[in-house]
Amino acid sequence: MREQGSFIVLFIVILAILSAGIIGSAYYLRSQQPKPAILENNSKQTEVLATPQPTPLLTPTPTPKTINIELQDCFDKSGRINCSEGYVCDYSQPGGMTPEGYQTGSASGDRKCHKTCQTDNDCTQSYPKCISKEQVGGDIVTRIQICSRE
Repeated sequence: MREQGSFIVLFIVILAILSAGIIGSAYYLRSQQPKPAILENNSKQTEVLATPQPTPLLTPTPTPKTINIELQDCFDKSGRINCSEGYVCDYSQPGGMTPEGYQTGSASGDRKCHKTCQTDNDCTQSYPKCISKEQVGGDIVTRIQICSRE
């Protein structure tokens, strides 16, 4: 009888762990849905969903260079970086551990969400140049490519 009781307890624990994993996965997938991007065109703001649209197999659609995009601020009201899919925040904050504790250096970047790119053809008329630059977060350095006016 004691073995049967242990088996039931073990079964309930495993069931609880699996349920927590399923619920956690659902919340994670919901948080990964694309956020809307605000585009400005002819003094009108338009909200578009930043989901990739299927492109025709025979006729690729080039990125129109006539759309003027005003850059969004990177940070939301809670201080978190919040750029739409396909955009990256131009912001760096170096830092690291020292004998006195964690120290940060001077922040750099314009704190705006810039479109990511591979070549100048990926960029718009307002920000026509695809540049590569280092982005520093703490003691981690990554290279990003963004559309810029430079």
